[in-house]
Amino acid sequence: MMIFGLLFLALIIYIAFQLLAKNNGITKLSITKSPEDLLKERYAKGEISKEKYEEMLHDLRK
Repeated sequence: MMIFGLLFLALIIYIAFQLLAKNNGITKLSITKSPEDLLKERYAKGEISKEKYEEMLHDLRK
């Protein structure tokens, strides 16, 4: 009887970790962003200037 309790607890912990991983963006979808999307994110975060953004975007679209 106790083994079923341990299995149930292990299942609950596994499901919790899976849900936390998805909520933190650790999914396959976050890996498949296009270069333009990554560039837009960097510009939005202020990591690069508008001039640098436009230059890099132009290079990507060649």
